[in-house]
Amino acid sequence: LYMSGYTADVIASKGVLEDSVHFIQKPFNLQKLGAMVRDAISDGTEVKALPDERQNFVMKKLQTEIDRLRPMADRLLHGDRTGV
Repeated sequence: LYMSGYTADVIASKGVLEDSVHFIQKPFNLQKLGAMVRDAISDGTEVKALPDERQNFVMKKLQTEIDRLRPMADRLLHGDRTGV
């Protein structure tokens, strides 16, 4: 699943998207993300594992984003839309 703020045609013109890549353009909602993940999982395409060092890098970036977004998500869950 490849995510970008650019449109699919711009990404494809750079040679980044292969036929087996599922592309989701930002912004998107949770329903769209869920549908794309389901499609990516169920399409039968072979999953290629990332090298360990790349996996570690990606996991650190994801954790940084989770940590950054958690306070806002907590506020929203409690009905506080301040700063959103």
